[in-house]
Amino acid sequence: MSPRLVFNWVIVAILRRIGKILSAVPSGHFLASAEHVPKLGTLLFSSSGKELGRVEDVLGPVSSPFLLVRPHSNSVLPGAQLFVKRGRASERRNKIG
Repeated sequence: MSPRLVFNWVIVAILRRIGKILSAVPSGHFLASAEHVPKLGTLLFSSSGKELGRVEDVLGPVSSPFLLVRPHSNSVLPGAQLFVKRGRASERRNKIG
């Protein structure tokens, strides 16, 4: 019996670092520093590609913004790096309204 070739297709998203988590806030959200201003509703990911939350609000000056993020779980730790997916498809998918 000859060996069979099996192909598994994996779609790899390119992630771009956007900032890091600073702390949790009493409302259940967390505060994060950001390197640039994302659109409201943008999904945020860990370095492994796991969805961590969604941008609810942007605070502070444009030169050094802070993000108020609604987490998808309670397992988000301060100091964790945050990433966004690159590309137009992810921006269209994250559109609110």
